[in-house]
Amino acid sequence: TAEEGNFERFREKVREEIITNEVMRANVQRRIYISPQEVDNLLKLMEDQGAINEQYKLGHILIAIPSQATTEQINEARERADQVVRLLREGSDFRRIAIASSSASNALEGGELEWMGINEMPTLFSEAIRGRKRGDLVGPLRSGAGFHVLTIFDIRGENVTELQEVKARHILIKPSIIVSEERARSLLNDIVQKVRAGEADFAELAKQYSEDPGSKLNGGELGWSEPDIYVPAFRDTLKRLELDEISEPFRTEHGWHIAQLLDRRSVDATADRKRDQVYRMIFNRRFSEESASFLRELRDEAYVEVLAEN
Repeated sequence: TAEEGNFERFREKVREEIITNEVMRANVQRRIYISPQEVDNLLKLMEDQGAINEQYKLGHILIAIPSQATTEQINEARERADQVVRLLREGSDFRRIAIASSSASNALEGGELEWMGINEMPTLFSEAIRGRKRGDLVGPLRSGAGFHVLTIFDIRGENVTELQEVKARHILIKPSIIVSEERARSLLNDIVQKVRAGEADFAELAKQYSEDPGSKLNGGELGWSEPDIYVPAFRDTLKRLELDEISEPFRTEHGWHIAQLLDRRSVDATADRKRDQVYRMIFNRRFSEESASFLRELRDEAYVEVLAEN
């Protein structure tokens, strides 16, 4: 039917876009190298400026200009950008103007960008935003893509200094042709009853029965980890357990488990988190800039032959 045909075309278009984005991401990522010294230098600079924890929620409107635009096209785009700024200063809603006028990929989201630190933004944005307040309007700013108009929706400080970790152990049994789902669950039920009654040792049973090669020889111990590294069913089970409590059997994509929570702790992760944050800031900025360069190089290298109709 026509609807099925439209859906197939849409599905193929989405597939092509995903492949294109993945190819571009892989090619751009190979061009980016960030040395430990760069991270250290920016970390020190940001700490000196007190900007390490400050993040911005920006609104963005792009009035695009075509590649190899003429002077007339550039002037028309500038006039449209100036008109957008006039409307916003007169009280028009930024999100509505973005939906109606922006050529950016996030136009339909009202021009909202993700939370970013000042050093995560493209250089053009960060230099214009620095020192501005919530609600300020910035622009038009000129770049190779066109004219940009920005606003600051919100500013927040991010002070993550503690990391919650759990220490747990588990026994995993994987259903198979030989071991049915019911048999795996029943076996774990028996293990739980024996351990709770003091008739058996959890670690010894893990060594005997568990099918997790990473923890089996350690008596099922998983070590200290953030709960969020585990699959959702395992993570949620650990969050519900009291210290030393053993869970009932539960299913994940890996198989049937029982788990025991051995301990919880808070870890001061400020230094590691700050380094990770600074690395991401540098990477995001480089990725944005290298993506634009990569696309320009592709356009410059492209050969298009226009054939006359027979």
